[in-house]
Amino acid sequence: ITTKYSTANKETRIIMDSGWVKEHCLFKDETVRNLDYRRAMNKLCSYATASKNKTDDVPDAMSMLANFAQGFETNVITVRQRFF
Repeated sequence: ITTKYSTANKETRIIMDSGWVKEHCLFKDETVRNLDYRRAMNKLCSYATASKNKTDDVPDAMSMLANFAQGFETNVITVRQRFF
């Protein structure tokens, strides 16, 4: 087992990816939300950088989703003619 340190701070990652989440994620209408979804949205919308957040799991998960989805954007496909 080896120790590997993270190059990105969790709070910094959440702040940096918040713009991507706002632009690219669709959320349900308020009339369709169930209790669990409402709790998750409250935790996502109430994240504050000025205070310690006990439950930052939802913003952290959305940040990881943003990093995962942005990983697909860097791939480039080129069409070439067959050699045979």
